Amino acid sequence: MCGLSINYPDNWVVEESNSKFEEGSSSLVSVAELMPNTLDGFRSTVQLDGEGISAFRDKSIEGIAEFMEFYHSNPGVTIVQSTGTTVQGIPAHEIVYEETSPSGDVWKAKETYFPSENTLYVIRYFTLGSEYYNKYITIVNDMIQSIKVDGCAC
Repeated sequence: MCGLSINYPDNWVVEESNSKFEEGSSSLVSVAELMPNTLDGFRSTVQLDGEGISAFRDKSIEGIAEFMEFYHSNPGVTIVQSTGTTVQGIPAHEIVYEETSPSGDVWKAKETYFPSENTLYVIRYFTLGSEYYNKYITIVNDMIQSIKVDGCAC
């Protein structure tokens, strides 16, 4: 997967996309989506993205975290937790938030950000409600900590 490797359960479905989107000086690569291969699996999805870091004014993990917190400060979004962490020894930041959709559904998400070279990697775990979030969060945390960046550009 485009400069990344990740361990995931055998019974999860993986869809690699490696699709690149560019706008001005910013670029985003959607690397893959992973989800449990169950009837309710579509309610719990992990996305892996790589984004050009050059668009960020402050490229430090603290600057990226501040920008992402600002990005998520929308009506209907509640940041539950925002904390520093590491991924394979690389400084990272996690934001857990809940978002109410126009239909009233509450989505719970965890985004983990870590920069490597000129890329900001984003691991986004989103679910329909806390029930599904709690069901898979331990597996997702293990997946996040298994990620390795091989240095290839996306």
